[in-house]
Formats: sequence, structure tokens, C-alpha cells
Amino acid sequence: MGRFLAITGIVALGCGFLAGLQMSGRDMRLAADRWFDGCNLYDLRLVSTKGFSEKDVERVSSTEGVTAVMPSSSTDVMARVGNEQMAVRIASLDVDAAQAATSTSDEAVESLDDSYLNRVRLTAGRWPQSSDECLLDGDAATPGLEVGDTVEVLYGADDLDGTLLVRAFTVVGLMSSPSYPYTGTFGTTTLGDGSIKQVAYVLPSAFSDDYPWTMLYLSVNGAGAAVGGSSSYEKALSPTKEALSARLDELAQARLDDLRQDAQAKVDDAQAQLDQERADAESQLADAKSQLDDAAQQIASGEDEVASGRAQLEDGRAQLEQKRAEAASQLQAAQDQIDANQATLDQRCQELGASTSALLAQTGASSLDEAASALSAQKEQASAGVDALEQQISSLEALGDAADPVTLQTLRGQLAAAQASLDQVNQALAGVDQLSSAQSQLADAQAQLDAAKAQLEQQRASAEAELADAQATLDQSEDVRAEAR
Repeated sequence: MGRFLAITGIVALGCGFLAGLQMSGRDMRLAADRWFDGCNLYDLRLVSTKGFSEKDVERVSSTEGVTAVMPSSSTDVMARVGNEQMAVRIASLDVDAAQAATSTSDEAVESLDDSYLNRVRLTAGRWPQSSDECLLDGDAATPGLEVGDTVEVLYGADDLDGTLLVRAFTVVGLMSSPSYPYTGTFGTTTLGDGSIKQVAYVLPSAFSDDYPWTMLYLSVNGAGAAVGGSSSYEKALSPTKEALSARLDELAQARLDDLRQDAQAKVDDAQAQLDQERADAESQLADAKSQLDDAAQQIASGEDEVASGRAQLEDGRAQLEQKRAEAASQLQAAQDQIDANQATLDQRCQELGASTSALLAQTGASSLDEAASALSAQKEQASAGVDALEQQISSLEALGDAADPVTLQTLRGQLAAAQASLDQVNQALAGVDQLSSAQSQLADAQAQLDAAKAQLEQQRASAEAELADAQATLDQSEDVRAEAR
């Protein structure tokens, strides 16, 4: 009898354990589903190596069954959190939507914005307010983690210069996220030991301006009514999954077209700027040439006037007794014209000196010869850079479809910038040549004008001597005439 009762007790105890195990699994699934639904956890996630744009969000939103799309940026880094070095996933957080939401329990965060998915719950501290502040997962097993700690980014899986604008974040709060229910590890990565130990939520402004969204979180119509992970849940997701799978090639091609259009727009803008700068430079050169032509014409005019004055002086000698007053008037007119030409020449010299000083200040040289040497060296360096970039682009283009389009586009952008720099150096060299030529022309003009001045003074002295002789002759003749009388 005792053995029977013992066996009966054992059977009853086993049945109780079995029933408990069966119910605990169901209860755990229901509890997880309540948490997921209460925090509006995503149903599907799209990941792209080329990132997503606003146009991609609109395209995905138009897929049948998709009720909400929330974009997000993320990157994996090795960071120092407190005294520990670990792999950390840095993800963007819509702080405005998070602050507008209300945590009603440990399992639910309510929001009027249905497109706000993966709603995190603040468990300590406050929400980030600047790009150098972050939230960390308070459920993670991070030793000694406290609000006020610093997350120092050491290096990343991607180039940090094109990914993050901030390298050190201050922990201003702790949170619990439905996106990471298993806090022993937050996923895998290529960094460290391959396991992500912590998640940091930051403002979108912490990422570079041209860094795209890396993930799209989707909410599917009717999926919330089913228990997560159940066959009915998978059945609710199936039509939308199939619709998205059917559009993958279309979406990828559209994204590639967008990237090409953006790159072409940048190239067009750079070309337009280059054309405008070239037109401005050509206009300035044309103005400089016009000014030099005007100066040459003025110098030629001055030479003609000096020659005319010389002829007038010759006529004055021949008709000294009859045109004494006319000779003096002509000499004064010639002097006035020389003074005017000297003033014009002085102004041109002053303008040329200002242009030369501006060019020397720009190049850091002390003379035009030194500026020409420095610019020639820059031209050789820029030409070498252009040749090197053209060789790299040719090598990549030879690879055909195997070439990395981003690298190729970057090299083309660098080539355009290097060519623009070379053009600017060539324009500066042309300016040096023009200034040197103008200096030579003005020096010749000054020499000719000085010679004209000297000649005019000589002519004036000669005329005065001849007038004195003529006056003496006239006086002598007058005396002779008077004696004769």
C-alpha cells in the first residue's frame, strides 16, 4: 500500500511539473508579445550596404501591407566605457518622438505617433539633448555602469571620418529597448571578440551629414493581433515579406539610380562653379588687356604730342623774330601735355604696383620672379597629382563592374578638385606674366617720357638762347638803325 501511494505521488508530482513547464513557455511567449506590442516593436527590418534615403522610405511605405516605416542609422565601434573596452553599437534615436511618448508600465510605452517603432523606456537619467550625449542599455551586464560615464570611441568597423562627427559621448541616461531583449549580447560584429556588449542611442546629428540610414524598421498590417513567433504571426507577415522580396531588385536599382543622380548633381555643380570661375578669370584678363591697350595708346599719343611740340619748336627757330609769342605758347602747351602724360603714367604705375603687391601677398613671394618660381613649383606638383589621379581612375575603370563605384566617384571628385587647382595656378602664372610685361612697358614709356622731357628742356634752352641772340641782333640792329638816323 505504501509503495502504491509513493508511485501515485510521484506520478502526480511529474504531471504537475509537466503542466507547469507547458504553461510557463506559453506564458513567457505571451509576456514577450505584450512587451513587443506595448513598445511597438518592428515586424520586419531592411538592411542595405548602400544605405537608404527618404525616397527609399517612400518606396518601401508604398508596399502592400506596410503600415509604418522608421529609418535608423547605426555603426559598430570599439569603445572604452568606463574602464572596460568593448564593442558598442551606436544607433540613432528620434528623441523628439521618445520624449513625446509616455511609459505606462515596464511593458508599454504609448505614443500618438504610430510610426514611432522600437520605443525605448528611460530607466535612469534623462534623454540626450546634444550630439555628444547618449543613452546606454541599463539591462546590459556592464560592470560599474553609471550615468555620467564617458563612451570614448576608439575605432570602428567603417571609416569614422565619414560616419561619426563625435568621438566621445557622455552617458546622460539608461534605457530598456525591445529591440534587444537578450542583453547578454546585442548581436555580432567584426570588431573585438565578435560580440556586441552594449548599445548607445545618440541624436542623428552625431552622424555625418552625408551618412545614410542603414536600416528601415517596418510595421506590418495585422501582425500586432498575432502572438510574436507563432504560426499566425508568420502567416500575417508572409504577404508583405513576399511583396518586399519581389521588389528587392527594383528597390536596389532605384537606390543605385538615386546615388548616381546625387553624384552627377555634385559633378554638375562643380563643373558649373569651374565654368563660372573660368569666365570670371577670362573677364579679368580681358579687362587687364584693355587697360594695357589704353595705356599703350596714351603713351603713343604722348609721343605724338611730343613730336608735334618738337616740330613746333623747329618752326619757332625758323620764324623766331616773327613768332616769338607763338613759340613760347607752343613750348608751354608741350610742357602741359608732358605733365599730363606723366600723371597718367604715374597712375598706371601705382595701379600696377597695387596689382603686383596683391599678387605677391597672395603667393607669399617678395618679387614677381620669386612668385613665378613658386607658382611653377605648384604647377608641377598639381600636374603630378592630376596625372596620378587619372592613372588611378583609368586603373579602376579598366576593372569594369568590379570597380568600387564609391571609390571611383571619390577619385573623380578629387581629380576635378586637382584640375581646378591646376587651372588656378595657370591663371596666376598668366597674371605674373602680364604684370611683368606691363612693368616692362611702363618702364619703356617712362624712359621715353624722360627723354622727351630732356629734349623739351634742351629745346627750351636753345629757343631761349636763340631768342636772346635774336633779341641782341634786333637790339643791335635797332642801335645801328638809331645811329644811322
